[in-house]
Formats: sequence, C-alpha cells, structure tokens
Amino acid sequence: MYQHAPYLKMAIQTDARKKTISKAIRRIRQWMKISKMKVEAIAFSGMSGALVAPSIADKLGLHLICVRKSTDKAHSSNSIEGWCSEQSFNYIIVDDLVSSSDTIKHIRGTIDYYSACHGICVGLYLYATEIRLINRQEIEADRFTLINTVKDYP
Repeated sequence: MYQHAPYLKMAIQTDARKKTISKAIRRIRQWMKISKMKVEAIAFSGMSGALVAPSIADKLGLHLICVRKSTDKAHSSNSIEGWCSEQSFNYIIVDDLVSSSDTIKHIRGTIDYYSACHGICVGLYLYATEIRLINRQEIEADRFTLINTVKDYP
C-alpha cells in the first residue's frame, strides 16, 4: 500500500512513475525533433521532480539542474545543485503541474540570478497532465513552449 498526497501518485507509485517517465521521454524527444531545439539540461524543483527528472534526463542524455525551494535549507545552502554553464544554454523545466506558476517563476528566477549560469528556458513539460492547467495564459505569455501540447507519437 502506498501513502502519499494525491499529486504525488505519478511520482511515487512504481507503475505510474514508469508510465510518467516513458511518456515524458517520448513527448520531449518528439518536441526536440520537431522544434529542432537544442536542449542541454532539465531543471526541476521539489520532491516529485526529484523522483522523475533524473530518469528523464538520463534517457535523453541531458544535464540536470535542481533548484531548491526557497524554504529548503536542510541539506545545503546552495540554491542550485547540479550542472550550470557560463556559456549560454537552453533548458526545459519538468514539473508536475501549474496552479500559480510560482514554481516556474522560482526556477527561472534562481537560474537567472546566478551569473555563472546562463540558461534560457525554452520549454515546460508538465507530467501531471490530468490536473487542469490553471495559468496557461501566463505560461504562454512567457514565450516558451508548453511541451505537453506536442502530439504523442509511439
């Protein structure tokens, strides 16, 4: 028996997590092919992101950027853990859902804040897609692609 908050089902339950990761890999790979976008990293934040983003990044051959939540100082004082580059690079954010877009703003703002990290967010993939995307207009206004809208090809 699993015990978790409802939003963590896709990341905690083994079968659901495997399906979530496989679908994300297919969709992101297809989007990269269609858009011809060179992506070097996946950025994430939070527990559910830490459970799925590393597997997605490994399968796609991408670097990983963990942006700690502003309240998370338990294990490190670093706001960013993982890969960054002083050269300009493209990254996508992998997150579970968007209700307020605060997590997206936090990830982008933290990466932008660090002068040693010259990342440009080019896409967003939300893996808890059955949850309604409340702030779609705000995401689209930020001028990066919501990767979930790419058709899923087997």
